Amino acid sequence: MRRISLLTLAFAILAAPVPNAALAADKERDREVSKLQKEVSKLEKRYDKLIKRCTGDNQNRPDARACDTARITYQDVQELKKQIAALSEG
Repeated sequence: MRRISLLTLAFAILAAPVPNAALAADKERDREVSKLQKEVSKLEKRYDKLIKRCTGDNQNRPDARACDTARITYQDVQELKKQIAALSEG
């Protein structure tokens, strides 16, 4: 009977392909990150519009409700960015 050295066994384990479950989990995480990034983009555009309404311009007076909504939207963006960072680390 042939003996397998520990070094050969360790190399075989390290060289083994990544299980399909791990690949599927990586793909799912990537999809979730992509989805969250799209949501961040939408919220950032909304935030920009709200800030313009909040500060007013030559034709429109400042809108206090837009300021409140902009604050909440900003918090939502920050929360989503934290989720993205957590998913990216894992």
